[in-house]
Amino acid sequence: MRVVYLLLLLLIVKILFAQREYLIEKKNSILFNEFSISVNRTDLGKYSSNNKTGFGFSTLFTARSAKRINILFGIEYNNTKYYANLIGISHFSYVSDATYSINTLSIPFFLRTNFGKKIKLFVELGGFLDFNLFCSSRGVEHTYYPNNNNQIKYSERNYYAVSSSVTGFNFGPSLGVGINIPISKYSFILKTDYKLGIRELFIERTSLYNQYIRLIIGVKI
Repeated sequence: MRVVYLLLLLLIVKILFAQREYLIEKKNSILFNEFSISVNRTDLGKYSSNNKTGFGFSTLFTARSAKRINILFGIEYNNTKYYANLIGISHFSYVSDATYSINTLSIPFFLRTNFGKKIKLFVELGGFLDFNLFCSSRGVEHTYYPNNNNQIKYSERNYYAVSSSVTGFNFGPSLGVGINIPISKYSFILKTDYKLGIRELFIERTSLYNQYIRLIIGVKI
């Protein structure tokens, strides 16, 4: 199934960049022209979990960059985390103080509407398609199991696991606001956006909606 998702991702990227020739300005022939790094904060809304901070980076292609409304798409990597008090992993054991870390490869696509002449404020509206690569988890594992005398034995150890069983993909809308400041031949970009994942993801014996807000710093060339 992972191979199917990877092939689908490659197909989508190929289709997007096949349309690039019709959108690109002649003066800008590079493959990507906007690069950024980000920090994110999850917004899970689960009573037994707390939001945590993750990170990411992206590379985007901007079409119609000289117009008021730009078209953007590209590739992103995002790492999002959340904390859970207790997570059951078997009939005899559970993990406390668990931190789950979800790693995704994402294809964003959105419109950016600019306001202003030199220093520009902008609003972004679009969507994204996430391909979940894997999920790692760590915490303290507590185990209760009967020994040969049918007495309950307790053990405790540090827990770490990497799982590829997280649901294959996620998708949803995104909304962002920011500012574009020209500096010499380049532009400095500062923005924040919110990604609303609408597909329920299943990880081991728990589930969540991967939703998060990001603070992004980037440069456009």
